Amino acid sequence: AKGADYCIQKLKKINFQNKNIDPVPILIQKIRFHNNKGSYLLEFKKNHKNIFSDLNKIKDNKTIQCAILSKDLSKMLEVS
Repeated sequence: AKGADYCIQKLKKINFQNKNIDPVPILIQKIRFHNNKGSYLLEFKKNHKNIFSDLNKIKDNKTIQCAILSKDLSKMLEVS
């Protein structure tokens, strides 16, 4: 957990959220599977507005949980 917090603080310090920065060089210092996690961060950064928008359309907490676990929000939205 300390390694993750270290990386989070470094990413915040360099303004990762608002700049086009590859997170892997920071993650490699403390995080296992840094390439995978770096690609997940970049994917989330690119799609987070759509993800939160879709989640806000779902009223049932169980459906939200299933959507997150399945990573298929569009399919879950059809059910609700």
